[in-house]
Amino acid sequence: MELSAVFDSQTMLPAESACFISRYSEHVEVNPAGVQRLAKKLYDAYKEGEFDDSVWDNTALNLKGSDNASVDWCFIEAAMNFSFWDNPPVQFCYKNEYFSGYLALAAMIKNALEVVAYFQLGHRITTPSYILQLDYDSFCSCLQSGQPLQLPMMFERWKVVQEGCEILQKVNFNGTFLTCVEMANNSAVNLLNLIVKHFPSFNDVATYKGRKVSFLKRAQILVADVFYSLKGKKPANFDDMNLLTICADYRLPQILAYHGAITYSNELKAFLDSEHVFQYGEQMEVEIRGCSIKAVADVVAEVNRMIVENEDKITSINEISADYYLWLQCKKNEAAMTAVPFHRCRSIFY
Repeated sequence: MELSAVFDSQTMLPAESACFISRYSEHVEVNPAGVQRLAKKLYDAYKEGEFDDSVWDNTALNLKGSDNASVDWCFIEAAMNFSFWDNPPVQFCYKNEYFSGYLALAAMIKNALEVVAYFQLGHRITTPSYILQLDYDSFCSCLQSGQPLQLPMMFERWKVVQEGCEILQKVNFNGTFLTCVEMANNSAVNLLNLIVKHFPSFNDVATYKGRKVSFLKRAQILVADVFYSLKGKKPANFDDMNLLTICADYRLPQILAYHGAITYSNELKAFLDSEHVFQYGEQMEVEIRGCSIKAVADVVAEVNRMIVENEDKITSINEISADYYLWLQCKKNEAAMTAVPFHRCRSIFY
């Protein structure tokens, strides 16, 4: 299983990493004019009520609650949240609707839980202790529910989620991710640090221009999903969500490039057009992700400037809420998005 460099004191956090990468990037640029245009779109959407914290409820088949069941659901899902692209896309049918990409995984998990409830089987695929009982074939069978499909990197998903659940059992977490959340003491950053310290598969770290940079896509998604699942209430009443960045995957750069917020060199465009598969941590791949984080940070700063300038009676936005909104827009407009190819990379980190 692929592992990145260890996250340590020499590693820049995602926001600092993005500034460093964008400063020295050779193949990707943050385009100020495109940033302004996209900021105006987000500002208008926010004023129309299309862009607020409730957007999380529409991005996936998520469980809302206040106990360890919903928190462990977030953990299991985040552990497997990587590398969904395929040709043709893998689709999962749930309640007569077909889902692809990350939503296919979310539908698989929700369907598996409903099967358990219907037959009163007494176990849940979102329970860490139960996950540890599943061999690879049982794991696939539980998720696929008889449908003839398989997500890419399914074996790696099983290995990652097994590793995570084993850590929850062996470290002083009482077999549930809720303990980690409680240990974070009302801080998103503290929880992020706990995740990268104890769960190696979340250490989304690369080396760029001699410096260790981080993106922490799945770790930040996990923190955000817990926050929104618990509606910002204890123990997820984090007051520092604004310190998180977007979760840089392969879809957000696509929508940023589509809107002109980032631009690519001709050499990089040729790779994208040919559907080249990048290696995790190589220069172009790092620059795409780093500049995407910086572009959204600039977009969010501009939206918040507009809010202050126009004296709107709306709260400021943060990068995580912008992430959810942009990702949802990308899913809603997938056909249009094909005008700009996404970058392909097979990795457990995104």
